[in-house]
Amino acid sequence: MTKKQEQTYSFVLTKDLIEQTTLATDRVRVPEWDAQAQQQSGNAEAVAVVCIREMTAAERAKVQKLLVTVRGSTDAHVTFAEFPKLQALIAVFGAINEDGSPMFAERDADWLAAKSGAAVNRIAQAVQRLSGMIRDEGEPTPAAEALGN
Repeated sequence: MTKKQEQTYSFVLTKDLIEQTTLATDRVRVPEWDAQAQQQSGNAEAVAVVCIREMTAAERAKVQKLLVTVRGSTDAHVTFAEFPKLQALIAVFGAINEDGSPMFAERDADWLAAKSGAAVNRIAQAVQRLSGMIRDEGEPTPAAEALGN
């Protein structure tokens, strides 16, 4: 790419512009919790939905640190015993209330890990997808693969 092409197609961000960006958000349907949604709303047709946002760089670093701690220097996979904690931590970081405030505190990860594994996994995968850690089909992105995710 020539300098002229680079100037035409690129835009250099400043700290002020980056400060104005927001984290991506979405909603994930959690059918495992439909019964609770129906009971709370009094509507037999209600479906459970959790609002989520992408993880911050600091949150991703905590998840990656847990992966490194779990994996050690030779193990290439998260141990079966640690997987629920990892998924719960990702869900804790990504789940938000409708106003954008965190739904959980980091200390809630162990509590959440004791809930429906399918529901927690569904939320964690959606957060990972939104955070660019996995593709839509659940495969790690090239950057995640380089980090061992």
